[in-house]
Amino acid sequence: MPVLLVLATVVVFLPACAHDFTLYDDPANVFENPAFRPLSWSGVARFWRHPVIHHLSPLTFTFWSFEAWLSGCAAGRAPDPRIFHAGNIILHVLAVLVVFAVLKLLLRKGVPGSGPALAVSAACGALLFAVHPVQVESVAWVTGGKDLLSGLLSLVALWQYLRALAPEPAGRARRFSAGAHSVIASVAFALAVLAKPTAVVVPILAAVLGIGLFRGQSKSGGRPLWRTRAILLPALWLLCVVPWALLTKHTQRSELLRAVAPVWTRPLIFVDTLGFYLYKLTCPFFLGPDYGRAPNRVLAHAGTSLVPAALVVLGFVLLVRAWPASRRWACLAAALFVAGLLPVSGLTAFAFQVFSTPTDRYLYVAMLGPALACAALPACRRGRVVRTSVVLLCLFYGVRSAVQTRHWHNTETLARNALAVNPASTLAHNLMGDAQRARGEFAAAVSQYSAALRLDPHYREVHNDIGLALERLGKSEQALFHYSEAARLSGPIAGSYKNLGRLLQARGRPLESIASYSEALKRDPWDPYTHNNIGNVLRTQDRVEESIRHYRIALRLAPDLAKTHTNLGMAYGRLRQLAAAATHFSRALALDPTIEEARRGLDLVRRLRAEQPATGP
Repeated sequence: MPVLLVLATVVVFLPACAHDFTLYDDPANVFENPAFRPLSWSGVARFWRHPVIHHLSPLTFTFWSFEAWLSGCAAGRAPDPRIFHAGNIILHVLAVLVVFAVLKLLLRKGVPGSGPALAVSAACGALLFAVHPVQVESVAWVTGGKDLLSGLLSLVALWQYLRALAPEPAGRARRFSAGAHSVIASVAFALAVLAKPTAVVVPILAAVLGIGLFRGQSKSGGRPLWRTRAILLPALWLLCVVPWALLTKHTQRSELLRAVAPVWTRPLIFVDTLGFYLYKLTCPFFLGPDYGRAPNRVLAHAGTSLVPAALVVLGFVLLVRAWPASRRWACLAAALFVAGLLPVSGLTAFAFQVFSTPTDRYLYVAMLGPALACAALPACRRGRVVRTSVVLLCLFYGVRSAVQTRHWHNTETLARNALAVNPASTLAHNLMGDAQRARGEFAAAVSQYSAALRLDPHYREVHNDIGLALERLGKSEQALFHYSEAARLSGPIAGSYKNLGRLLQARGRPLESIASYSEALKRDPWDPYTHNNIGNVLRTQDRVEESIRHYRIALRLAPDLAKTHTNLGMAYGRLRQLAAAATHFSRALALDPTIEEARRGLDLVRRLRAEQPATGP
């Protein structure tokens, strides 16, 4: 059975290995991440000391570092998208196998019957988890590896938690003690939180499973089991993870949360989000990265937005009434689904709500609920018709996932699909503009960026991107305006200040350029390119010692930047420190023999050293 699950998952998602990176968060996270170019231990260690893009996910970035190492980034090569896509598929396959193990354990505990029959039912649920189209975003998107890694570890934590509670069947020796399973579950949970902070929901999921499965059972002393072991470990997890949750909220500062809804409206947003997800689970068509269901739009259409939710809930109630034996499992599956979505359901504010509260990747762990429902149905209503119907449904979902995976082939295919799903998507217009700018179609890119700004004039990323396109068209004044707007709106984001500083430097305004670079360094002091650029401006202002300090910091962060070695050699040459200058010119040429400035600088240093009078006793 596990072999068939692996084959089905690989068949559906293997085409993603031929996909490219997209310009949707992949540059900042992976292929333009300074810590990967080149890869270094200091760069990996920095992920554990400081948030990246205002997210505390050090384990995910460490995993991406391993994939970058497999790509050859340690030797200076660019990250290979095939390695990252293959890594995503492997993580998803492992998660599917863990879901299969969880479902087998749950059904064995709650449904009477033979082992093979329950294994087939569990496989049906795991197959739904594996191939449902809402999983495509997490698997086919490189940055979705964050959800996959955290999701896998969360599922392992739940599996081991259940193993700690449930005794082995008669005749089977217990490999680990309950305490050992509890320790493994706790370690997996801690790692899941380090992969993505939304794993803080795992204690709630564990409590739902513990109470739902063990309520009514007693220990030898007569005390209900769900009040002791089943609830104790999740309570300890929740207590330990509260400081991390507060730290995560602190890193996502208020400047990032432009779509904060009033507290009294959040229950309505919560209901709308759940209803929309239920609708997409049953009718997985027109899936995209941005559904346009930001809080302000949901509140403006509150009446019509609840219609799909009401229809799906009505269908759920009718299904439960038709099969009373499945009621317990249906309620447990629904509780798992709702609990899995709590951090991103609209009850609390988060950054992506500026586009949409619901998006497919948030469903990854929550899909354990529908998987349980899909497994419990054939287990409780045994018969060839029921199992055949479930398999055919999963086959349909697998075909839909294979089609949906194609939309993630590159940035342009992703943007076209996103615009088809939501024509008013500022995110989609921005992605289309990025794709056109990458091909050198700068005028077309400006048109897409302008469309995005008409929809949202405060979209800082678009101001930054349209500035890049306008600069390439020679419209530096307009580019300067948009860079300034991006910097004004950026808050803790450094990129806009970097581009503003670079353009001011090119336009001969060094003091303003230094100020912009300094603002960028306040927000991201670990960017070697910003240190290199501010060093260049300081050197032109005869502030050579300050420029050397920035060059040295840049090389400490990224030791193999050939241009920075060249610049540092020039700075040492200005100070007549010829030996140090020769060392850095030589290092620059060893890294990149095509740098003429380094070659001319090294020749000049050698002539000057030869002309120096010999000193003797």
